[in-house]
Amino acid sequence: MLDEAPGVDLVTPLRFGSGVAVLVDRGWAASADAYHVDERVFREADSANVVGIAFAAPRTRGDVDPVRLKDSLPYALLPFVVQQLPDCATVAPSASDAPRRLPPPELTNGPHLSYVIQWFSFAVIILVGSIALFRKKRLTP
Repeated sequence: MLDEAPGVDLVTPLRFGSGVAVLVDRGWAASADAYHVDERVFREADSANVVGIAFAAPRTRGDVDPVRLKDSLPYALLPFVVQQLPDCATVAPSASDAPRRLPPPELTNGPHLSYVIQWFSFAVIILVGSIALFRKKRLTP
């Protein structure tokens, strides 16, 4: 669901000239039953340039898994999914029936500082504890 409306992630294969293919997450598409979409509405040209980010698959629970689909398709699938990024050349902003491209994940510094503090604390605890145990053992007759 997106904005409380039922829908699906539209994932389609993109075949290369070599015969292998990669699954492309084209974005979110409205669907009345959150399961089916009208394929004719989302049909694209035979050739495409896709700008996106590749993610190891499956990305989340319930996501498409290329490894599990290998026996279902007549061509080999690469073991990752490409999330197609928004691009004004491929989807006109006014096209309401086009899949809604998901923005790229936000790049942040993450929790690195807290990990540094945590591991430094562990090192200090081990060092101080070892010195205390060594002194206690040395002073005990």
